[in-house]
Amino acid sequence: MPVAIVQTLHKTDSETRVDVQVDVSSGLAGLTIVGCYEGTGNLGAVVRAAITNSGFEWPATKRITVLLSPADLPKSGVHFDLPVAAAVLVASGQIDPVKELLAGELQLDGTVRNGTPSHITSLNDLKN
Repeated sequence: MPVAIVQTLHKTDSETRVDVQVDVSSGLAGLTIVGCYEGTGNLGAVVRAAITNSGFEWPATKRITVLLSPADLPKSGVHFDLPVAAAVLVASGQIDPVKELLAGELQLDGTVRNGTPSHITSLNDLKN
């Protein structure tokens, strides 16, 4: 499967775009987030729950690598939830590539709080 890329904006610098790149491949199953992410460590758990509770499949038998690029720029915040989930869904072939900037906090049921763009209120709004 090809690498999926979804763009978002850096929270403290609205001029800086951040590429959320996701690779879903064979190997030891798990989730790795790289690229100077300084979050609480709960990003993966929230994204996984939101994906499965929205009726999508979490690629549980695959190795999922998430790169937040540029890697040298410190990043934190819940607004990365939506673009990471979208990139996982694109990389696993469950939705078409996303062409617009995404940002938003995911709830465990897959709904989005403070989302950008505002018409995306849940992960189900990204379905093909």
